[in-house]
Amino acid sequence: MALKIAKFDSDVFTHTIVTDTGLSGTGGGTAAVDIDVTQGDPGKVHSITLINAGGAALFFHATFTNTSPTAASVPDIVLPIKSSSTAHWVMPEGIPFTVLSIWATTSVGTNATTAPSAALTATIVIG
Repeated sequence: MALKIAKFDSDVFTHTIVTDTGLSGTGGGTAAVDIDVTQGDPGKVHSITLINAGGAALFFHATFTNTSPTAASVPDIVLPIKSSSTAHWVMPEGIPFTVLSIWATTSVGTNATTAPSAALTATIVIG
């Protein structure tokens, strides 16, 4: 997993860009969760771009808590991504949060925790 965070704090562009090129790791098992990807900074999610280079559909999950989700947890955001594709979601008004944790799974269920066999790349623009 390669999590990168770029913070821009100026009068022109006050956004944070979070990129994870290996979201949830690989090889089945329980999905790895990136907890509090903004390192304590609250904000609004303005866009999410997902790249799935693998051969199966995957699901991006996000929760607005700083704890690792369990099979009983319900994510705040779940987005599908087809195999071998790129998808982009834009939220012009933004989705507010105080803490943002992210992971990927092989199923859409709200209690999904199985890691994909191929990693998902996620880029999130936060304002």
